[in-house]
Amino acid sequence: MKTRAVQIFEEYIQSEKTREQYMYNLKRFAIFSKLESVDNILSIDSEELKQKVEDYVILFKNDAKSSSYIRTIIFSIQSFCFHYNQSL
Repeated sequence: MKTRAVQIFEEYIQSEKTREQYMYNLKRFAIFSKLESVDNILSIDSEELKQKVEDYVILFKNDAKSSSYIRTIIFSIQSFCFHYNQSL
C-alpha cells in the first residue's frame, strides 16, 4: 500500500516513465540511507539529508557515473522533499 506522501508525489509527476524512474531512485536512496521506507526521507533533518545526498553522490562519482545520471538522482530526491513540504 502506498503512503500518502508517495501518492501525492506520484500525482505531481505527469509521465509514467518519469514516475517510475523517480520512485526507483528514491527507493535506492532509502536503502542506501538505511531507511525503512521512502517516506522516512521526509523525516531526516535537512543537514543530515544534505550529508546523505552528498555521500550518495560521491558513491556514484567513484563509480564513474555521468553527471546527468547523478543529477537525475538528486532531482528525484529534491522533488520528493520539496513537493511534499510545499503541499502541506
